[in-house]
Amino acid sequence: MTPPLRQTLQLLGESGISLPSNSLQELGRVSYRICMAVLAIASEPIQINDSGSCSIQDDKLLWISCNHQKGISPDCYAITLHANPKFSECHYDMSKREQAVQELIDAATRYFSSESIIDYQVHLWRYSTPINHFNDVFFSPQRLFDSVEHIGPLYIAGDSFASRYEGTSNFENAFLSGLEVANHIHNLY
Repeated sequence: MTPPLRQTLQLLGESGISLPSNSLQELGRVSYRICMAVLAIASEPIQINDSGSCSIQDDKLLWISCNHQKGISPDCYAITLHANPKFSECHYDMSKREQAVQELIDAATRYFSSESIIDYQVHLWRYSTPINHFNDVFFSPQRLFDSVEHIGPLYIAGDSFASRYEGTSNFENAFLSGLEVANHIHNLY
């Protein structure tokens, strides 16, 4: 399972699969930052930089990407904006989202004219970035307890699991966590 840990634990709880309480507590300690993401369509091409995306790190924006420039949206001029965690948290309420979208678009006007935006969608990514990590590269009750065979093979992995490699990003943590699960299963057989 690779959804965010909060969703994984909810799914396991609703499915009747029970884990040892100390495992549930340890997995439940992982928390996440929220990210408001805006996918906007511009009427004209924009240029971010050579790579097509960059970190912003200001009081509203965290990251911007020109999806057309990166080859992701070849038929339109799509732009992705990610708000920083504080801004996202402050504008989580549905009644504040329209205002927040306009503020994010205005904050990115060094890359494009706000008048060039012809459409947009907003999404609140509730479990965007882990604040803290689980203390291993993945979780499997079979590795820890002999008395949980009734659960069957269960592996929980993702970006909220600590990497054995220093300085990795959340994306790399997710990949490496899944790779560790694959290697573990491969070594079993």
